[in-house]
Amino acid sequence: MHSIWTRLNAFVTLALSVFLVMCCAVAATDLLADASGARVDAGVLGVEKLVQGRGGQDEAILNFWVDLDLTEAFSWNTKQLFTYVSVRYVDDSAGRGDGEEPLRSEVVVWDKIVVPLDAVVKQPRVRNKYKLSGRGPELIGKPFELVVGWSVMPKCGYMYQGSKVFSSPDWVMPSNYTPPNPASATPPNMHPTHP
Repeated sequence: MHSIWTRLNAFVTLALSVFLVMCCAVAATDLLADASGARVDAGVLGVEKLVQGRGGQDEAILNFWVDLDLTEAFSWNTKQLFTYVSVRYVDDSAGRGDGEEPLRSEVVVWDKIVVPLDAVVKQPRVRNKYKLSGRGPELIGKPFELVVGWSVMPKCGYMYQGSKVFSSPDWVMPSNYTPPNPASATPPNMHPTHP
């Protein structure tokens, strides 16, 4: 006869094998899901501020709007979606050689985790959540694009993502820096609060 340990080993092995097959079947159903079915829209309201920060780096604050309907990106296996808005621009100061195409820089300026109950996100006016800065004076006078992206995080299986690029010929950083506003200056011993 078999001992209790042999029987327990056989039971655990069978249970784990069934669990593995079930997880693979659940992950395979996401192959049928379509993350590109989400309806996203975004636009720029304006550049609130462009300053030259410490070390000569350009820093900008944008005002933009976001309208997302991500219900089509959810399936029964979706836990949540990570959504983000990034700013993409051509980086001329990246030190590329002659004849090579200039680099494109992309900086995430806003993000949000979306759960199935809150699949519709409407933000009529949003400011940067994260700093938009370059490696030097590379933002001044540059045209830019907004990229809205989302990553689908399933309960079981692999992550997949989608994105959409928005651009307009009017979306250009100012050609001059914004003059400092002494009324909004923070005293040296105080830390500014997040907007």
